[in-house]
Amino acid sequence: MTELPPGAERALWLVTGDVFSFDNQLGFAFVRPEHLMPLTPEEAPETLDALMLD
Repeated sequence: MTELPPGAERALWLVTGDVFSFDNQLGFAFVRPEHLMPLTPEEAPETLDALMLD
């Protein structure tokens, strides 16, 4: 079980599926919300633009 410190400002999202966590655990990872991509790019075009490479 993963526990956040009592002073944590935000919760983590549990992401499942075809993912690898930083310690190479297959199938799930805990991710902060700011690192999640929207399901459709139209919901956050500025995020998509920031991630696109020229």
